[in-house]
Amino acid sequence: MNDYFITDFLNPLFQTAFKDYFKELGVNVKDWNSLFHEMNADKETVAFLRTDSKGKTVGFIQFKKEEMKNWFFTEKIGFIREFWVANEFRKQGQGTALLNLAEQYFVENDVYKTILTTNTVPNFYVKHGYVKDISYNAKNNYEVYVKILK
Repeated sequence: MNDYFITDFLNPLFQTAFKDYFKELGVNVKDWNSLFHEMNADKETVAFLRTDSKGKTVGFIQFKKEEMKNWFFTEKIGFIREFWVANEFRKQGQGTALLNLAEQYFVENDVYKTILTTNTVPNFYVKHGYVKDISYNAKNNYEVYVKILK
């Protein structure tokens, strides 16, 4: 397996994987170019993309460091934005490997709490130490899961 750290979402490998992901979700995008340029505009968002030994895309995890603030506290968190593993590579540990890469990145960058939303595979996250946290309200109205990394 090969892992690529992606900071430029104009990368053709990432674009192909992201389009496959949205196709699976049934999401139609009229202007892909604008979408990828918009992703690039957010300099904090990065991804890991994994391919097999033949160069076939296994999946990706897109994430960013965030700060949540109020008048007194600031909290650094890692937000997992998008996460996808190609159907033929599911249930082989590939999702776990990608999630581990993102969590390792957060810890190496002094971020010790991750947060995500999901409406598809909550048990995957629970299996990896995430807990549903009803104190958060997400814009997409999905359940919110949190994990303390350290």
